[in-house]
This record gives sequence, C-alpha cells and structure tokens, in this order.
Amino acid sequence: MEIGHDEPFSIFCAHKDVSYIVEAMSRGNNPPLFEIILHYWVNVFGDSVEAMRALPTIFSCLTVLVLYKIGKDFFNIQTAIIACTIFTFSTLHIHHAHNIRVYSLFTFLSTLSMYSFFHLIRNPASKKHFVILALANVINIYGHFLAFVILFIQGVSVLFFKDVREKIFKKYVLNVIITILAYLPYIGIMAFRFVDSYEKETFAAPDPSPINLYGMLWKFSNAPFNTVMFLFLLVLGLSIYFIKKSKSTDNQEDRKPNVYTKMVIFWFIVPYLMLFALSYITPVFIARYIIFISIAYYLTIGIAVNYIATNRWVKIGLMVGIAVMMIFSSQPNNDYYSKRGDTRSLVDFMLGNEP
Repeated sequence: MEIGHDEPFSIFCAHKDVSYIVEAMSRGNNPPLFEIILHYWVNVFGDSVEAMRALPTIFSCLTVLVLYKIGKDFFNIQTAIIACTIFTFSTLHIHHAHNIRVYSLFTFLSTLSMYSFFHLIRNPASKKHFVILALANVINIYGHFLAFVILFIQGVSVLFFKDVREKIFKKYVLNVIITILAYLPYIGIMAFRFVDSYEKETFAAPDPSPINLYGMLWKFSNAPFNTVMFLFLLVLGLSIYFIKKSKSTDNQEDRKPNVYTKMVIFWFIVPYLMLFALSYITPVFIARYIIFISIAYYLTIGIAVNYIATNRWVKIGLMVGIAVMMIFSSQPNNDYYSKRGDTRSLVDFMLGNEP
C-alpha cells in the first residue's frame, strides 16, 4: 500500500528533530503533536509503510473501545454494538485507520474526552475522569485546531443543560482553565494560522452547498442507501424522543430521556450545522476535519433504534440489518490509496535516502 496525499509531509517531518517539527508545523494547518509522536514511533519501529500505518491503526482500535464504553455505560449494550459496528465498517474510518496523518488520533482523543466528560457528570467527585478529561483535551488541541469544538460542545452543555450545570459547573470551568493555560504557548500560532488560512486560502475545499449536508452523512455511512435508511431511523427515533420528552413528568422518570441522550444529539447536530455554516467563510466542512462528529452520529443512530424498537426481536433485526448494510457497502480496498504515483521515491528523495 503506497503512501500519498498529505502523508509524505508527515513522514518527512517525523524524520527531523522535534524542534524542526514544531517550527515547520507552526506554518501549517495542524499543530505538531502527531508528527512528534510519529518521530518517536519511527525511531523505535522503523519507517516501513506497514510500521508507520500501525500507529493510526492503534488509535482507531482504541476509539472502538472507548465508543463501546460510551454506548454501554450511558445507554445500553445494543447502542454500543450498533455504534461500534457502523464505525468499524465505515470506509471513511478504515481509510483514516491506515492514513499516516493526525485524524485517527483526533477521533480517538475527541471520543475519550466525551467519555470522561460523561463520567464526570455521573460522578463529579471522580478525580480520575477530571484528569483524563483535561489531558485528553490538552493533547487533542495540540493535535488538531478543530479539537476546540469539543470544548465548545462541552462548555455549551454545561451552560444550557441544567442537570449538567448543577453537577459540574465549577469543576468544568477549572478544567477549561487548566486546558487553556497548557495551550498558552500555541495560542498565538493558532490565531495566526486561522487568519493566514482565511486570507490566503492555503488549502482547497469544495464550495459550500446545502447538498453537502447530505453528502457528508453519505461519507459517514458508506452508501446512499445506508444514508437514507439511517436518516429515516434518526427522524423516527428523534420524533419518538421528543414525544417522550414532552409527555414526561416528575412521576415518569423512566420515560424521560436522560441527559446523555440530549448531549449526544447536541454533539452531532450543533457542530455539524455550525461547521457547515462556517464553511461559507473558511473551508472547514471537510470529512477529515469533522470526523469526530461521526462518532456522535453513530451513537445517535443506536439511540434512535432503542427508541423505535421496544420489541427485542425487532431491535435485533434492526441491528442485524445495520450490520449487513455496513459490511456489504464497506470498501476498504477502493482507490483511496491507489493512483498515487511513486510517492515513496519522493519521500526517499526528500530524506536524502539512496534509491
């Protein structure tokens, strides 16, 4: 499997000193974390294509584990299985599980951050999840600028969801302060990169169009048929959700959707629409940039199935149907890594290696 697209840049940087990586990435569209990790990875395991692709694969596998824990701990085993099945057979995530770039790390840390955030709400006294949340957010924003959207999602949840605000307002404010202080050395660079990218249009992206809202879900879902079916499940499930929410009373807590359901829906819908709207100003509505939102999309589908199917066998049937759709529409060997030309020779030339 040949290297290509933006991978040669990361590989080139990984062969340099850390000081060079930091300086070079200060002029790029991402912070330097992934290239620094890759630098040490290459020093230990070598720079074969297989060795380098193993690093993002590990991050992708870890994402499945954390995604499963979110589904199981805060919803039920069916939600966990549905979300993990869609993720595992998503062509988009399979690609980035082998792409020598930051995106699988970005997805993993975003998922881990939300997992610890949820646990902190459940148990505000948890020092472990307070620390994990701070570490995940700090490391994430040193890996990708759009990781700040995760802090936005969490911050708005704390402000607007009463259940969350009453439990962890002070703790989360402290967590954010720690995160910002840890990021102070890079804040100036981030601000400059956003201004420079906007003024010079340093990377290309398709012109924004309302059809992209559907097209992005298509990328998350593998195929048009899957997308239409998932949208049907989401609309039906969300309709039942809002009906139950409106009819619930203090004496009907078993029918009342929990706060984690609200936050997963928020995690999916709000940043999805927000980044789409922002794409009219600067190109950010790109699959690899908003890949972290797909996790909430998969969880929302699992939640929707649980609201729709009250009968066990109907639920099992829907789970099997989703698995079949994803397995047969997955394209792990399509042309994403083909038609790249002799990019390995280019990297060898840049590194000064002998042919």
